[in-house]
Amino acid sequence: MARTGIWVGLALLAGCGQSLAGGDFEGDATVRLQGTVGLPVGDAAHPSVGALWLGYSAAIDPTNGIETTTLPVTSVHFPPSFSFDLLGPPPSTGYYAAADGRIIPSAMRIARLVLFDDQDANGLFAVDDAGQVAAPDRLLAVANGQMVLFIESPPDDAASRGYHLLVLDTSVAPPDFSGRVVPTDMAVVFVPAGAGAAP
Repeated sequence: MARTGIWVGLALLAGCGQSLAGGDFEGDATVRLQGTVGLPVGDAAHPSVGALWLGYSAAIDPTNGIETTTLPVTSVHFPPSFSFDLLGPPPSTGYYAAADGRIIPSAMRIARLVLFDDQDANGLFAVDDAGQVAAPDRLLAVANGQMVLFIESPPDDAASRGYHLLVLDTSVAPPDFSGRVVPTDMAVVFVPAGAGAAP
């Protein structure tokens, strides 16, 4: 699939889920997701879920313009199963550039999800120039097979505003990606860092 088709396809997808916020926003401004860790990730003092919001030129330069947010984790059985929340819109939304330079006609934001140990317990994390979780925090696991899509301004009535969960097509090599929208109650599977995981 051509890169432009991938980005346009993502912009047109419609998703499922229940809105947790009111107001004049016509979509899901918040969403609760379920996570699971398939293998032990080691000891973690402060396990947290993070969203790495990809920059608007991610199809061309994957590490440029990444913004991060820490997502609240709620669970009785952490690990392997837990819930985490996106409690508002991403830090920003805008128009992504396709690899050929064309602009995707939908204001949106796409995030990769990571599980990290918030070792300084400040509720924040950052990435280095290579796009890796920066010290003092420690990467535990990555959701390689799924991403979060937030649509602020859909290009037409076929897409819905708000959060959507994407399952990625593993045959498409990074930094490119292709995926399909699935219900937001589908578990997000985190793969331990070092087991083929890369944010």
